[in-house]
Amino acid sequence: MSAYDSPKDDVTEESKPKKIEFRFCKECANMLYPREDRTLGTLTFQCRNCQFSEEVGPVCIYRNELSNTVGETSGVTQDVASDPTVGEPSDLGPIIPDFCTFCGQEILCPTCGDPTDGGQCLVVTDDDSYVDGRLEREVNTELLAAEDEYEDEDEDEDMQT
Repeated sequence: MSAYDSPKDDVTEESKPKKIEFRFCKECANMLYPREDRTLGTLTFQCRNCQFSEEVGPVCIYRNELSNTVGETSGVTQDVASDPTVGEPSDLGPIIPDFCTFCGQEILCPTCGDPTDGGQCLVVTDDDSYVDGRLEREVNTELLAAEDEYEDEDEDEDMQT
């Protein structure tokens, strides 16, 4: 026999687990199956053989109870010092600046001029030419930008005269 059929003496009526109830059709005596009535959004029991349907009252079908208790471990940090997976603060080391792998110069932020702390490096091949430690194309870009500003000033003067 199952544990439900032979209740223990020390178990009260309220704490005793409930048996599973089966519902049967009043018309054909077949078992009723739970279905959702999507139009009304309610739970109903329906017979598979005939069209009989029985509405269910506000009964809890399933309750997912999660343990929400905080154990004795809250705030305890004694074991953290001996935990091998936690790194030492000195393991972080100094922040590695961004640098060029060809000339070794720090790469500075174009907005503020400070070195970034991303630890990135610029990989440069030998076929790139340098002028004063900078790529020639960067220098050419700066020269072109300066020439454009100079031409804009000339156009403004021509328009005023």
